[in-house]
Formats: sequence, C-alpha cells, structure tokens
Amino acid sequence: HEISAANPVQLYPNPNNGNFTVGFDQKGLSAEMEVYDVNGKMIYAEHLSSHNIITKDLVLAADPGIYFLRVTLSDGTELTQRMIIED
Repeated sequence: HEISAANPVQLYPNPNNGNFTVGFDQKGLSAEMEVYDVNGKMIYAEHLSSHNIITKDLVLAADPGIYFLRVTLSDGTELTQRMIIED
C-alpha cells in the first residue's frame, strides 16, 4: 500500500467488521488519532508519539455503519478518511 498525497491515510480492508489497518506519514510529528460516528461522537482516541511512516492496527468494537477517522498532526495538519463497519 503506497501512501500518496491524493490519499494521505491508507485504511484497509475497508469496509470490514471493525479490524482496520491504518497507515500514514506523521512526518516525524506526534499525532492524535480519533474516530467519530456520523453524529460527531468520538468513539476512539489515541495519542501517537513521533514517527515517520506508521502502520497501526485499529480494532473498533462498534456497531455497523459509517465512521470517520481523523488524524491531527502536531503542526495542525488534519488527515481524514471514511471507514465503514459491516456486520
């Protein structure tokens, strides 16, 4: 999975049952990784210490539906990606 400017956050497999792999370039910065439901309620949050390219397993015990992954780098850059959880 290549990381490109067009799609700065890789999220796969997507959709699935809640077990995602997330990949992105933190550019050597710390970051906050959050997941929100369609109502804007945060269902997951994790602080990430400084890295360059990072790959993380993200396991969500959440109901089927559409969610949004938001990564905010410490320089203020926001990366977002839609994620779908199926039954």
